Amino acid sequence: MEDLVKLTEDLVLAIVSNKEAVKVNASEVDEQTIQIDVLVDEKDMPILIGRKGKVVNSIRTLLHASSYLHSKKNIKLNVNSL
Repeated sequence: MEDLVKLTEDLVLAIVSNKEAVKVNASEVDEQTIQIDVLVDEKDMPILIGRKGKVVNSIRTLLHASSYLHSKKNIKLNVNSL
């Protein structure tokens, strides 16, 4: 699970402008699901979500692929502003 948090944090930090405001937390919902919560500055939300959600969906795709390679668990990604 730490690998997924690190990957999420690296991807988000590469996109946002206010890097100090980024917080990434992960928790296991059940034995098959990991929930990753990302908090970013309100000004960075449109950048992170992208037009029609393409950026955040790309991050979800990368997390699902990484999860399949390591733990084969489902990933839920939640993005919120501070």
